[in-house]
Amino acid sequence: MPPIEFHWSLQAGYPILASLLGLPLLTAVWMLGFGRAHRLAGPALATALLQLGLALDLYRRFDPELPARQFAEWRDLPGPLDYHVGITAPGHILIPGIALIGLLLVLLGLRPGHRWKGGGFATLFTLQAALVFLIAGPSLF
Repeated sequence: MPPIEFHWSLQAGYPILASLLGLPLLTAVWMLGFGRAHRLAGPALATALLQLGLALDLYRRFDPELPARQFAEWRDLPGPLDYHVGITAPGHILIPGIALIGLLLVLLGLRPGHRWKGGGFATLFTLQAALVFLIAGPSLF
């Protein structure tokens, strides 16, 4: 029997999980085109703050009383690359934690003398998106 899921449109006005995955990935790709950290400080901080805001919105909208995966999204992609995500009870706590750690790492990278290059911020945002996908990806149970 397939697991019960609630589509994102039943709980939010926008696809929260796609936003939590897409924002850091798009920012990482954009940052790879730049090499100087002083140009990236503002966009990195804005992305980290927006990511934290999205994660807190997910936490706020999550209903722990529902025995199902929430904010589910799926897309049929070519070949075996189908996109299917949803969040369960432990994940709704982990994702804001990941976003908070990401913000703290961005702030650490902005300290004088510790400026990251574009690759450092891009790596951080790519890892952040990967962690969110690991938590929200399809479960095997």
